[in-house]
Amino acid sequence: MLRERTLLDANRKKVVGLDGTGRRVDFVVLDNAGNTKYVVEVTSETANKTAQEPKETFIRNNGGDFIKIPGKNGALVDISDVPTRTIRLP
Repeated sequence: MLRERTLLDANRKKVVGLDGTGRRVDFVVLDNAGNTKYVVEVTSETANKTAQEPKETFIRNNGGDFIKIPGKNGALVDISDVPTRTIRLP
């Protein structure tokens, strides 16, 4: 499992939203082969995510479909086919 991964493009560049800032997902769960199983956002039950969700969609639609694996010479993992799941905790 990887924590707090910034969404990047295929050239390892941070992709930003209309507000000029990037997006980090809380967790990315990989299988033993290094393929993405889940992308997870953990938040409180009361957190307002109405601005964050469209921002992530914009970033992903503009090439932000990759995360970097630490310690693997900058290797990237493609998360384009794995939507972000939001888990709300009390």
